[in-house]
Amino acid sequence: MPVFLARKKNISITRLKRKSFVAQSVLVLLGVELLFLAGFTAFSFPTATARNLHIYSTAKAQLIYSKLSRKIKRQWESMVPYMVPAEESRLPKIRYSLYVPQAPAAIFLGYILGWPMAFIAALAYLILGLIGPFFNLYPFASGIGINYYLQPGFGYLIGMVVATACVGWVSRGERKSLSQVLSLFAGLLCIHGIGLAYLIGICLFGAVHEVTGEQLSWSGWLFEEARNLTWYALPYDLTFSLAAIGIGFPFRWLVNILTAPDIGLNVGSSGDEKLVEFRATK
Repeated sequence: MPVFLARKKNISITRLKRKSFVAQSVLVLLGVELLFLAGFTAFSFPTATARNLHIYSTAKAQLIYSKLSRKIKRQWESMVPYMVPAEESRLPKIRYSLYVPQAPAAIFLGYILGWPMAFIAALAYLILGLIGPFFNLYPFASGIGINYYLQPGFGYLIGMVVATACVGWVSRGERKSLSQVLSLFAGLLCIHGIGLAYLIGICLFGAVHEVTGEQLSWSGWLFEEARNLTWYALPYDLTFSLAAIGIGFPFRWLVNILTAPDIGLNVGSSGDEKLVEFRATK
């Protein structure tokens, strides 16, 4: 063990963490895999409109009410007779839509990996999705490849790359509720803000090239695409992103342990003493 002698009593010691390149590389690859799996995962949820969600909650309340015993039903009707659920057959039909949880996955990635690992993972996923078909790899669900930039959802993928960096930067340091909430809203703002801006911009691009016959097949349904990708998805993005950050702290602690196994020390003193550096290795 190295021994250091100093003539001054005022000595400062700073702990330095040296990042492990191998651990960082493995975590980046795991981040790419997480985004890949999230892109091929879809859930059938009620379409996020106020009326449709009200119908859905009423139908669920009716289902719970139908399973209650007669005694509990009579007590409920005697206390709040005007809140007895209507019959399910009288309710309007519930509309469902598919939800892909890539936005919560990107925010979760940015929170646990931080900058720059999360940004590199998201960027690698985006590049791999564009050039992957040349190597028989299809990270995007539609598998279009280099022409995917013409799709309405490509701007949201760009927003995910920016969101990982933003979430990692805002939530850096100690775990605080304010920084976590700010990182959540900043990430969703990046995803949906950039996604909508790109959606409108690519439509304008298609309109400019319409004289050459090059136009987007979905440009006539611009507002419908914006509604499906942002308006309907945003409530679920907010809910699942909040849950992802809530459960992400143990993973974030584990990432810090895995990426910084080596400890270095800076030993310095005031006055004429020079800074002495050494690294302790096992």
